Amino acid sequence: MEHCYQEDVKWILAEIFGLTRKFVFAKIACYQARRILSNGENAHCTIRPAAWWESILHLVASDYPEVKYYICVEFIWTDIEGEGSVFQKLSNYNFSETELDSPSITILEANGNLVPYVPYNVHVDSKWILYR
Repeated sequence: MEHCYQEDVKWILAEIFGLTRKFVFAKIACYQARRILSNGENAHCTIRPAAWWESILHLVASDYPEVKYYICVEFIWTDIEGEGSVFQKLSNYNFSETELDSPSITILEANGNLVPYVPYNVHVDSKWILYR
């Protein structure tokens, strides 16, 4: 979503919610990309705080009450030991309502050549979705 222009975010999220029947899982980067596009712009053109993403998600999700979502908003932090990621959870999913099993989850990301790959190791139990 960080690669989409801010004015397009709402309708793109609505398309995603409209295409699913049960669950949306996504990671949104809230930091500058290392890559600069040929036009000189940063590849992450929409960098907004978690509260902004949460308001957009509430707005879109209200039209799809049957769809649950779990969005990880990623921030980069740096300290004397180096750089790391911190994730803030934005979700309308109550883990005690439904059990998920690992085979029912597909997480895809694309590399720079738009080749899909699975970058996360996912473990699911009745209370948590853990990823690395």
